[in-house]
Amino acid sequence: MALIRVFLLLAGMRLDGISIYLITLPPLVPVMSAFGWCRVWSGPADGAGAEISP
Repeated sequence: MALIRVFLLLAGMRLDGISIYLITLPPLVPVMSAFGWCRVWSGPADGAGAEISP
């Protein structure tokens, strides 16, 4: 989970939020479901990392 947060933080420095969501959500949703992570609570955490702007 920490690697995902670091990736989103770094991607947030280069891409806009919508692009990051469109790139990362299709592969991450099955991973979150497989590990039993709550998708509702990971949304705000992902959004905070994805919205970092330069």
